[in-house]
Amino acid sequence: MAFAIDEINRNPNLLSNVTLGYSLYDNCIELSIGFRAAMSLISGQAGVMASEETCVGLPVIGIVGDSFSTSTIAISTVLGLYRVPLVSYFATCSCLSDREKFPSFFRTIPSDSFQVRAMIQILKHFGWTWAGLLISDDDYGVHAARAFLSDLGPIAGGCLAYIEVLPWGDNRAELKRIVNVMRKSTARVVIVFALESHMLKLMAEVNQFWEHIFKCRFAPPPEGWIETGGQLCTGQEVIESVLEEEFFDVSDLRPEYNVYKAVYALAHALDDMLQCEPGRGPFSGDTCAQLQGLEPWQLMFYLEKVNFTTSFGDQVTFDENGDALPIYDIMNWVWLPDGSTKVQNIGEVRRSAKIDELMIDEKKIFWNFVFNQPPRSVCSESCPPGTRMAHKKGEPECCFDCVPCSEGKFSNTTAMVVLAVFKASKPGAEASLKWFGAVQQRGTVLVLTCFQAVICTVWLVLASPAPHKNTQYYSDKIVYECAIGSTVGFGILLGYISLLAVLSFVLAFLARNLPDSFNEAKLITFSMLIFCAVWVSFVPAYISSPGKYADAVEVFAILASSFGLLVALFGPKCYIMLMRPERNTKKAIMGHKC
Repeated sequence: MAFAIDEINRNPNLLSNVTLGYSLYDNCIELSIGFRAAMSLISGQAGVMASEETCVGLPVIGIVGDSFSTSTIAISTVLGLYRVPLVSYFATCSCLSDREKFPSFFRTIPSDSFQVRAMIQILKHFGWTWAGLLISDDDYGVHAARAFLSDLGPIAGGCLAYIEVLPWGDNRAELKRIVNVMRKSTARVVIVFALESHMLKLMAEVNQFWEHIFKCRFAPPPEGWIETGGQLCTGQEVIESVLEEEFFDVSDLRPEYNVYKAVYALAHALDDMLQCEPGRGPFSGDTCAQLQGLEPWQLMFYLEKVNFTTSFGDQVTFDENGDALPIYDIMNWVWLPDGSTKVQNIGEVRRSAKIDELMIDEKKIFWNFVFNQPPRSVCSESCPPGTRMAHKKGEPECCFDCVPCSEGKFSNTTAMVVLAVFKASKPGAEASLKWFGAVQQRGTVLVLTCFQAVICTVWLVLASPAPHKNTQYYSDKIVYECAIGSTVGFGILLGYISLLAVLSFVLAFLARNLPDSFNEAKLITFSMLIFCAVWVSFVPAYISSPGKYADAVEVFAILASSFGLLVALFGPKCYIMLMRPERNTKKAIMGHKC
């Protein structure tokens, strides 16, 4: 922060006539100390400024900090009442994006919600659906875990093998228990939302890691280890001294760069405020804010609209929640031949047009496994063809057994002569009867059936229906359903059946004036109405029904239309034959009356 302020004060193009001052407080990783420091700053009790004497006594108009989410939540709650801008460089809790609770909070580090989605994108990229989760016992860990649990399934289709809370302090017994959980689990991937201090203590309990770092072996050592000059691990080695370079590498100033951007954001907001032209300002009466008597909320107005690019080419701006443009580098620890480690950048996750983009250069990744390949981390392997997923009771959705599928097969089941006779009663029309003999009737049925068979044959040859395994309806079942193959073929077949139904209607209409004894137009009409009603309702019901229900809808339509035809056409005939046999005579049919 001091470096950034000094750089700004020497920059003639930024706040050229203003010198920035500052006060520094160490919160000692204690909420109470950090809170008191913030209250001292906004109350004007901050003491002597570490800058020019002219700054002494001026109010603090913005605060850079705090580094911890828990402290920041407490401090920002109070600062929000006075609209004092608080720009954090390390507090990532997604809860701080609530503008109603924290109206004056800003940050130059992405929110946990983006960090969680970035991690889930990596899990999805490598196909890791089975992972363990370790979190710190604070607001950062709790809120990150909550977001991770809600997004893991919908985005990556994964689930957790375990979730453990890392203790504060040196609770060796609890750390040993957590390490045992990790070792016994089948999950080969562990996600951690915690601070370096938590990780140092955890790594001290993971012996393979310990042996590699200190180049020693725990008893019993491998054969020949002692004879060749190898050392035994005592467990008392000081891990901080060895990992200091890896964990606290000052050549890679990521948090410090966020501090740098936070200071510059406040400076640019103040510079924009001072560029205001009198009479054209954004405040009441088109007024501008003045440096003397400046209110913090006036600076916050400009901070919300700040937009600049650092000398390193990074854009800095804040969204409506005070969050920075989300971007994360993906880092990979590489073991070098001499036993040391190096952290290298292998990719990044950034937000672009509200879409999280993941870019990884897999050639750069070092995997500490055989053949330098990423591990597989799934609870259950995918089921082979012919089997389905059966969920294990009491286990996460990612854990299932593969059981044989039970296949089911459904078989397909599927009223003009009188009109010609009465038409032929007209003079000169007898010749038309030759087209309606028994042979011609059977031929007509055969031709129409053959035409339908041709349609079905072409459909089956070019794009035959096939069984389709659908896993979208149920997470624990594979549903076999019939994929029709060709929508066009299916449509032509239904269209042909509809054409036959329309022809039946036409013939029934032509026969409407025949004598009642020979007239079956009413029966045909009712049967066609039932037929059309069933199949018109069939199409939308079939399309919107999933899996086996689509087949059930088709079977229902076939049976309903078939029984409709039978009942409407032959029901009255059966009634006469069974209940009114006296009407089933030639005399009655010919309509002879006294």
